[in-house]
Amino acid sequence: QAVAMIGEQCFASLDAAFAAAKADDEVKINKAGTYKVPTGKNITITGAVDGVVFDNIGAHNMAGASVTFNNVTFDYYPNVDYTGLQHSGHLVYNNCTFNGQVFLYGNTETFNQCTFNQNSAGAYNVWTYGAKEVAFNNCTFNSAGKSVLIYKEKDPNFNANVSVEGSTFNASAAVAGKAAIEIDTSLT
Repeated sequence: QAVAMIGEQCFASLDAAFAAAKADDEVKINKAGTYKVPTGKNITITGAVDGVVFDNIGAHNMAGASVTFNNVTFDYYPNVDYTGLQHSGHLVYNNCTFNGQVFLYGNTETFNQCTFNQNSAGAYNVWTYGAKEVAFNNCTFNSAGKSVLIYKEKDPNFNANVSVEGSTFNASAAVAGKAAIEIDTSLT
């Protein structure tokens, strides 16, 4: 079975599929496993089976790419700062799962029916951080008491538009002085 496909073309590895992908292609991943996110291509990445995981521990430079992700999981450390898809263009996530704490850096980042899992009381599910426009649509946030931090440090001219629609927040514990959604302007 092919690991990945672009249209009807089969590839024995995901790296080969990413290398062959052209702008606006859809790369379908047909084999469960842990992979690395490609850099610098405006493509769609679809997990055609459950169990497609991107191991994004650390910061990953997207080189300005705009990518749509469908039905994939992103694994991040539970409590490490500044990890995420840095230098990204426009990112869309449909039916994706995020484990750990992710920082956002895209020009726009849209999350549709995504699930965020975080069990560390010392961390959020997501920091909107460097993203200029963020939309959470019908998402589920599972946390130990705090989920979304809207925050940017040391940039007095930074403005972010963040919307949360039809989403559910499940907290396993309370965290003193914190909320499901926190807006921190202390360093801007």
